[in-house]
Amino acid sequence: MDRVGTLHQVRREYIRKVLAHTKGDLEQASRILGITPATLRGLLREQPASLGAEKDQPKSKLKQGYEHDEKN
Repeated sequence: MDRVGTLHQVRREYIRKVLAHTKGDLEQASRILGITPATLRGLLREQPASLGAEKDQPKSKLKQGYEHDEKN
C-alpha cells in the first residue's frame, strides 16, 4: 500500500500546492481552499516552513490579493 500521510501532513501539502498554483496570492488561494484569507494566514503562521512558502518565493513577495483589485 502507498504511504499515507496524516491529515495534518496532507493539509500542509495541499496548501503548499495551492499557494504554488496561485503564485503566492493569498486571496485567490483562500477562495480555492474555501477558507477566509485570515484563516489561511493563521495556518501559514502555524507552520510556515513546512508549507514550503519560502522555497517557492520569499514571504515578502506573497501577494495579499488586494493588489489585484486596483483598476487603472
